[in-house]
Amino acid sequence: MIKNKISFWKKIFFSPFFIFLGIIILIFYSFSFFKESQQYYRTNKEIEKLKQEVKNFENKKNKTKEIIQYLKTESFQERQARLELGMKKPNEKVVILPNISKEIKNKNEIINIAFENKNEESNEKIINPIKWWEYFSQ
Repeated sequence: MIKNKISFWKKIFFSPFFIFLGIIILIFYSFSFFKESQQYYRTNKEIEKLKQEVKNFENKKNKTKEIIQYLKTESFQERQARLELGMKKPNEKVVILPNISKEIKNKNEIINIAFENKNEESNEKIINPIKWWEYFSQ
């Protein structure tokens, strides 16, 4: 009787229908596993992309904080008061350069030209060989 039970189960498990059903189930699980692994890969890729985006936003946030801190500084406020409002410090002499404002579009260039002129005046006191030395050593 035990042998009949074993042969009965053997016939069922090794029957063509049961083998075909097992192969179909194996194929189904293989496709499911493949789809899940693709989804896992895409999700991880998206997570990395979002982490990079968060890092970029943090950098922008930090740069913005630095700009805000700079805008709050006294040196920036003084510069803006000079450029936009035409203010000056007490006992300070203001030099107005004629006909340059038409050629220069940016107010910052006026300041740069004024500083260059100041540097040129200080260079006039230096003898010629030293000027050449400074020119070639820069």
